[in-house]
Amino acid sequence: MITKSKNRLHRIAISVPGGVGDEASGIHIPSVVQFIARLSDHFSLTVYPLISPSSEPADYRCGNAVVRNLHLKQSDHVLSQMSALTKEILRDYRQAPFEIIHGFWALPTGFAAVILGKFLHCASVVSVLGGETANLPQIGYGNMQSSLAKRLTLWTCRRADALIALTHFQAEGLQRYGIGRGDIHIIPPSVDTSVFRQNGKAFPHTPLRCLHVANVNAVKDQSTLLKAFALVAEKIDCRLRIAGRDYMSGEIQALAKKLEVSERTEFLGFQTQQQLLEHYGWADLLLHTSLHEGGGVVIAEAAASGVVVCGTNVGLLSDLGRDRAIVVDVGDYESLARGVFSLVDAPDRYTKLREGAYQWSQTHNLDRAIEQLSMVYNQLHLG
Repeated sequence: MITKSKNRLHRIAISVPGGVGDEASGIHIPSVVQFIARLSDHFSLTVYPLISPSSEPADYRCGNAVVRNLHLKQSDHVLSQMSALTKEILRDYRQAPFEIIHGFWALPTGFAAVILGKFLHCASVVSVLGGETANLPQIGYGNMQSSLAKRLTLWTCRRADALIALTHFQAEGLQRYGIGRGDIHIIPPSVDTSVFRQNGKAFPHTPLRCLHVANVNAVKDQSTLLKAFALVAEKIDCRLRIAGRDYMSGEIQALAKKLEVSERTEFLGFQTQQQLLEHYGWADLLLHTSLHEGGGVVIAEAAASGVVVCGTNVGLLSDLGRDRAIVVDVGDYESLARGVFSLVDAPDRYTKLREGAYQWSQTHNLDRAIEQLSMVYNQLHLG
């Protein structure tokens, strides 16, 4: 149960890099929008995205939260973004003080939350939600690959009054880089289980139905995805749908053609949440081949939808483990293909994994995540 001290809504500022916009804006992150909207039922929220959709000429709403349009673009220099963010939060604070400033992602918004919290003498919360612990210089990804980003990330994580990670995988990554605080809160990626629901479909279908939900980019490693799928396609009839924007200029489509699986593969591009629900209803398996994940909300979506996940040992898949999913080493497409075959050959194992992941999704749903974060907020307020 969510309780609030003295029956008064806490005033909370939330800073986010972006993602709080309509689905067509290109900066819409459904899990962030849904989380903020649900959280705004319990607290007085003002949200400050560094990038707002151009379709919104002024401030707008996300649930009951007020979203400030800072009129910034992704191409604006980070110092310009930080200056606009700071001015807007200070202006609102003078009118009605915030009790908590919460930064989603460590840089730059979490860093700003800590600095402003110290300046304004209010509590700071930082949620690490992505590449904070990643070090992938081969693709230029991760806060830990840059000495400056690494120092700022670690400083932010040490100085925040409360630090939240999506997974134990992510928290252990922080610990390897010297974040020894024992009070890291784990709030897993979660979904609204009244929206994402399993339909109890039989397994397997013929052809086998495989789904991949991620933007096409180097971090998601769709080359491993297609190599695994090509091995599966050599032995069984199968189909693959890839849902997500393409940021690799057709490179992955060319690989599908080279591997001779292009006729079995649909590149769907951007999909709305309603369309994704239909794809989860269609799929037997979710194939997820990321080089790194802080969490991986699509894993939670698949679990709640009754779709077994086969993927790499990062983020939420690492936490779920092999009793709820097929988990292989990063880049190991041969083991991933063998994992798919093992399920086709043993449907009872598929059912066991599906039920294990489904039960996890029901326990760690969106309501539970809101309750966990509310406890963090209330502890800071009462402390």
